[in-house]
Amino acid sequence: MNEKIFSEAMGELDEKYYAEAVNYKKKRSGTPLKRIAVVAACLCVAVFGFVLGAGSQKPSVNPSNSDVSTDVAQTVKFNGETYFVCGSGEAEILKECGLPQTLDSSLAGKHVSYLRFEESRNEFVFQNEEKGSAGELFEYAKKPNKNVYIIALGEKYYAAIRHDENGYHYFSE
Repeated sequence: MNEKIFSEAMGELDEKYYAEAVNYKKKRSGTPLKRIAVVAACLCVAVFGFVLGAGSQKPSVNPSNSDVSTDVAQTVKFNGETYFVCGSGEAEILKECGLPQTLDSSLAGKHVSYLRFEESRNEFVFQNEEKGSAGELFEYAKKPNKNVYIIALGEKYYAAIRHDENGYHYFSE
C-alpha cells in the first residue's frame, strides 16, 4: 500500500470511526474482584509489618514528664556497673531482690545525683545540676549499699538494681 491508496482509503472512512478513535478509553485489566483482592493483600502486608515493628520495640519512656509510668526496665550506668530500673511492672524482680512492691519516698536516702534520659541509648545518665533533669538518684534508705538505689521521677519511685552476667545483686554481697 502506498501513500495515495492509503489516503484514499482514509477518505472513505465514516466520521463516526474518527469520533470513536478520539474518545477511545482503554479497558481496565482485571475484574473488580481481582482489584479488591490486590488491595486487601496490600493492607494485610501493611498491618502485618506494623504489628511486627511495634512488637519488636520496647515501649518508650519519657522521663522528663512527671507522670512517667513504665512497665519496661530502663538502665542506669553508675561506677562502671549497669542497673536496671524496676517499677511495678517488674514486681517479680522486686520480690526476688527482697524489695517492697510499692516504692515511695520513704525508701529514698541520701541524694546521689540528678538524672537525664539519653534516648539514643535508652538509658538514664548522670548530670550535675537539677536544671533539665528527668529525676534523681538516691541511696536505698533501709540498707545503703552499692547494689540498690532509688530513682525518683516526678512523684513516682523506682528501684535501680545492679545486674550483670551473674544476675541481679541486692544489698551487700
